[in-house]
Amino acid sequence: MSNFKHFDEETQQGVTVVRIKDHEFLDRLIGGELQEELISYVKQTAPKKLVVSFERVQRFSSETINALIRAREYVVSDGGSMKLCEMRPEIRNVFRILNLEDNVFEIHDSTFQAIDTF
Repeated sequence: MSNFKHFDEETQQGVTVVRIKDHEFLDRLIGGELQEELISYVKQTAPKKLVVSFERVQRFSSETINALIRAREYVVSDGGSMKLCEMRPEIRNVFRILNLEDNVFEIHDSTFQAIDTF
């Protein structure tokens, strides 16, 4: 496991899994920290297969979405793929309303499902 402030990371079946630690990302500072940490992580590790789990996240802000979009851009530009999973229905609905599900992000119900699609 890692020593990041806002997420843990591990490898399962050759797939990098990032689990967001925080329950809420309503503060711009925290959202900015997540973005900084996540971007730094993907730049350093260049994961080819990345899954981001929202299992613990209950509420979030637009900074969180921006962090994910920017992280995805780095992953994809390096030839990788990034998927999201384990979102609460109300969070997933935000991604649907913003046309991010399927158009930008592939979202799965579980980590196992996301891993199996690689």
